[in-house]
Amino acid sequence: MANHSLNKRYFQSVFLSCLLILTGCSSVHVHIANEGYSEEKVTSITSQLEQEGYKVSLVDFSIPSYFEDTALLYSPSLKNERALTNIKKVLSESGISVQQENNLGQNKQFYTKNNIGLYLRNAKNRQHYPPAFLISKPCGKKGGLVQFSRNGSALIETDIFINGDYETVKQQAKWQYDGKILNIFVDNASPTSFIYKDEIVPTHIGPRQADTFELITSNVEVAGLQCSLSITNMDGLQ
Repeated sequence: MANHSLNKRYFQSVFLSCLLILTGCSSVHVHIANEGYSEEKVTSITSQLEQEGYKVSLVDFSIPSYFEDTALLYSPSLKNERALTNIKKVLSESGISVQQENNLGQNKQFYTKNNIGLYLRNAKNRQHYPPAFLISKPCGKKGGLVQFSRNGSALIETDIFINGDYETVKQQAKWQYDGKILNIFVDNASPTSFIYKDEIVPTHIGPRQADTFELITSNVEVAGLQCSLSITNMDGLQ
């Protein structure tokens, strides 16, 4: 019952936050995700794109590792293909070259009609972020769902059986991640540490890649952090 509730909220959250299914519009709308470039540089790119007549929004999420450092994502039904040329021109003038273009959905990154995703990752100043969501792997202890924000904060959700029913208990936390070790900090508790592992896991639709963070801390005090954490990519192997 508890795991079912956590899984349901997990997939609802992923659907709402990660699918990026964006409504079409008559003019081009560029959605920029930035990792590692200065605010000044991104503001300059945004301003130049707006001068070209495009609507620009900054989106706050971690760029998946399977994308190149600079990627353009768009729909096959994009009506204004000239926009792609103009975007690449603006980037080139800023010293950035597009390394990947994809006009089909890839791993839950979908854009519709005249929406374009522009992913900018600065390889020289790369910042490491955990996935947006991780859920506990079965381990015989109290599991949970952990949501990570890019500002270093986290939210731990755990289902607790109280008075004959499950209630969701939420706890604020902070995180640090260097690309290998993930540390989660909760007030009045010792830090909990995990180590990253890229693995292939069996699912009902065949083997799939999973980002797993194996628990390396003993005697964890915080409910929801007492098991390893993981997220499975259900779109297939790369």
